[in-house]
Amino acid sequence: MGFDEEKKNALGKLNTALAAEKVDGGMLPLIEIINSKPNLFTSSSCYGRIVIFDSPNKTKEDTAFVAKWHRQVGFDEVRKTLDSAAGGDLWFRMEGFILHISCRDIETAGRVLELKTKLGLKRGGIFHVSDDRVQIELVSTLKMDLPVKHNGTMLVSDEYLKTIINEANVKMQRNSEDVEKLKSELGKL
Repeated sequence: MGFDEEKKNALGKLNTALAAEKVDGGMLPLIEIINSKPNLFTSSSCYGRIVIFDSPNKTKEDTAFVAKWHRQVGFDEVRKTLDSAAGGDLWFRMEGFILHISCRDIETAGRVLELKTKLGLKRGGIFHVSDDRVQIELVSTLKMDLPVKHNGTMLVSDEYLKTIINEANVKMQRNSEDVEKLKSELGKL
């Protein structure tokens, strides 16, 4: 299957995900710009998020999301989520965007990776090469992980929780700015 067929299939899957409201709204303008380029398409993305999750054995397989927001959050909604969650080990996490882009050729991939460097994004690179395409990943370095509840007992005070939330919101704002810069620069390709 050639690049154009791969792109057509990916855009079909995107339309299905859009209809099911499974695409992060904040990422959609960037996705549309990438997919409008003849030598690019997106295969997966996440705008960035703040989550509360339970991970009793500290493995990815046993992690269950308690709440997930693709935006800045307020103290009351986070506190309410923590109060209503059953026992367990709850973590507060903020993570920035992740973007997988398929490129028609190595030259196009190189140009996208040059933009990554120009914008000061530290994580990204080629993760798959085939006859049909070169896949790259761009990943924000904005992240924080903190345990907030253990065996049903809060580990942090409300004051500290407010500090955590404020820091996560500052990082989400920086993440939004990074996505906007990426959108602007990819639009020029």
